[in-house]
Amino acid sequence: MERHLYDLKHAKKRGHQFDVKKAEAAVKLFPLVMVHTKGEWSGKPFQLSGNQAFIVWCLFGWRRDDGTRRFRHCYITCARKWGKSEFAAALGIIGLCLDDPIEPGAEVYCAATKEDQARIVFDVAKQMGNGSPLLRRLIKVNAKSITTLKGNSFFKPLGSDSKTSDGFNLHFGILDEIHEWQDRHRGLYEKLTTAHGSRRQALITIITTAGDDLSELWQEIDDLCVSALENFKNDNPPGDNRLAFIARLDEQRQCKCDSDANCKQCSGSGIIPGDDPFNPKCWPKANPNYPITPKHEFLAEQAKDAEDNPAAKHAFLRYHCNLKVTAKDKAILPITWSQAKGQFADWNTADVVCGAWDMGGQDDLAALGYCARFETGQFDQENKPIYKYEIDAKAFINTENERDITVEPWSYWIASGLLTVSSNELSEMRNQVLHDLREKHVKKWAYDPANSRDFAQSLETEGIEAIKFFQNAAMWTEPLTCFLRDLKHGRITHNGNTLLEWAALNMVTHSQSRGASVVLIPDKKTSKEKIDPIVSVIMAYRFASVAPSRPRGKMLLY
Repeated sequence: MERHLYDLKHAKKRGHQFDVKKAEAAVKLFPLVMVHTKGEWSGKPFQLSGNQAFIVWCLFGWRRDDGTRRFRHCYITCARKWGKSEFAAALGIIGLCLDDPIEPGAEVYCAATKEDQARIVFDVAKQMGNGSPLLRRLIKVNAKSITTLKGNSFFKPLGSDSKTSDGFNLHFGILDEIHEWQDRHRGLYEKLTTAHGSRRQALITIITTAGDDLSELWQEIDDLCVSALENFKNDNPPGDNRLAFIARLDEQRQCKCDSDANCKQCSGSGIIPGDDPFNPKCWPKANPNYPITPKHEFLAEQAKDAEDNPAAKHAFLRYHCNLKVTAKDKAILPITWSQAKGQFADWNTADVVCGAWDMGGQDDLAALGYCARFETGQFDQENKPIYKYEIDAKAFINTENERDITVEPWSYWIASGLLTVSSNELSEMRNQVLHDLREKHVKKWAYDPANSRDFAQSLETEGIEAIKFFQNAAMWTEPLTCFLRDLKHGRITHNGNTLLEWAALNMVTHSQSRGASVVLIPDKKTSKEKIDPIVSVIMAYRFASVAPSRPRGKMLLY
């Protein structure tokens, strides 16, 4: 808003002027021609919210001296449930058949990393076209495109996997969820953003939520648009052809006051505090239409889940606070691990004891992890039993390894029996598993089938139940999330095993968006040191946590 008001006074000298009549006409066009397609407003006229109307007002009202639109790029980033798909679909229809002036032979594309993703906005445009009596007089809707009844204009979905040529002559382009575009999609991005040289007033609109630290293309675009909003008072402002609407929570940042005690922003601390993502008073910053959409109850539920669930917190910050997140996070903080230290109970009284092995790579650590489950007598809201767990680990390493194991902490781990050094570590592990079967009744073991299938088969002949635990995000997300939650809430205990502590504090997790969900997996490549012991523990925890409850008075021997 501040930029718009400033430009009303100063932009004329740069060749820009504001046409109130064109701005009003564009805003009135939405409820006159467009209809909502989803939810409680389906079939009703598309009444723009205040912030949506402001975007349309600026986008179509600002003009160059030749009468064409000033803005050739529009960047909209806000949290989910703002109505991005319907807003983008309506813009595409305007570019197709309702622009001022009408563009002959207009080519409108909705683009995404996959054509299926691009079809989300395209399908909304189809529903909007079929649901509006006025639009049905202007356009024809079919499965692959929307075309004008007169002329040869079209609106199509486009993905990096689409079978298309390079011959775009774009008038309107909608780039959906640009945070998902990686370097391999840069070619498509460049083709679309350079394909409008012969058009009078082409428009590229990007609508997205925040990305993560791997979303390089999104970060470049976001930085350009932030600079346009922060430096609009310059004589030659950056991004003068870019309209940017950025709705997100404020993060903690360095103050420019040089620690002035009289500074109202930081009170002399030099740090401007960020917004609390769990405070409902902050939610409208990222959700300009809140509480109409999203509803308060919805956001409150998402926030509650995020407080206890690492994957849910990642999703909440990104999709509902519109904050950039890191794809790789330190999984366990030292204070959290320290608070979990305690004395073990007698594992013979546990109702479940499970194990897991992680072979590691060549000349590397291999590990056995253990998890014992104990009843607490408590139940959750769904009347499911709440358990507590005790975890431990033991590691193995070949004598030909390249580490200096005569120094700490390696020498201490060897002396204390936490680490076994052997010329045949697989044989040592096998003997340990058989010992645990006899002494601890550990009968059920999880393992990664990629590198220990033969080892598993050799143990199955001894009465061991070896269960495959594939090392992928689909397999890891739920157990890792639950393990970190139970650790935080004091339901997991370790006995001070320093090798296990070392591995636990090394562990970095990798988060990845998949549609509306986030998957989570330990990241061995990025973790600063080995994590095999904690990985094997979490695998054992998984099978202990889902084992059936024992019958009263009986012990399950796993």
